[in-house]
Amino acid sequence: MYKMYQNMQFKAYNKAVKSFVKQPQLLINIEKFVMQEILHFIELHLPEIKRDYNEASYLYSFGRITRR
Repeated sequence: MYKMYQNMQFKAYNKAVKSFVKQPQLLINIEKFVMQEILHFIELHLPEIKRDYNEASYLYSFGRITRR
């Protein structure tokens, strides 16, 4: 499937690069927006993230050691 859309994706990529080179503030604004969304998601789910991390740390406190 990759080969099927390769040319179309390459053209879209080059078009985006040219656009961001002409207007770098657009890329900066996109990066700020994405980071804000990621931080917001983490803030919303931090208790669950901590709980899952602590549970995994308890279950596999020393990691998985396999010997041959």
